[in-house]
Amino acid sequence: MAVRINIVHKRQAVSEALKLCLFFSNYEEIEIFQTPVDLLRAFRKNDINLIDTEVIIPFLNEQTGDIPFSLLVTSESDAHIAEALYGGATSFINISKGPAQFVSQVELIAENKVDEPSYIIRNFLLERLALSNIVAPVDYHLTKKEMQILKMMRDGKHLKLIAYDTNTSYETIRTHVKHIYKKLGVVSASEALIKAMKMSL
Repeated sequence: MAVRINIVHKRQAVSEALKLCLFFSNYEEIEIFQTPVDLLRAFRKNDINLIDTEVIIPFLNEQTGDIPFSLLVTSESDAHIAEALYGGATSFINISKGPAQFVSQVELIAENKVDEPSYIIRNFLLERLALSNIVAPVDYHLTKKEMQILKMMRDGKHLKLIAYDTNTSYETIRTHVKHIYKKLGVVSASEALIKAMKMSL
């Protein structure tokens, strides 16, 4: 296929193994990077970017920009999946399920197909987290715009789509999200969404 696949993983051996799987599946242009920052310097518009959950989280809000990426995980209960999906990840791939499943997931990404498991598990994780410590609604003094954005996040829209749907720049949406985090007293998208669910938005 005429597409380059970029792999960023904490462990070099894992990156090489994933590259080997893809090489024997007719994906021949495959690059390995040590950090998301290295990837940022080299990525191209139509690249498929696969990034390990352990290295993406520190760069999620400030470094990834408009780069589409999918998350590499070894467990579907990884606590960072929901945060990464809401932070802009298009999907996640559980690499512990074997080479055939891994290659199949990459093919879906290459074909721009909707990844239902990512959508389903994202909502499952958030619902499970929201079941504990349910409290009475609190007035966090969010503006109408902030409430709208938080509700759209709760509905599964990532920030780029929210910007498009509201005819607002991506940077402005990010600024609103920072204000939302501050008012809610949280530091991540997953925490904000749990509070949103408790607020019955």
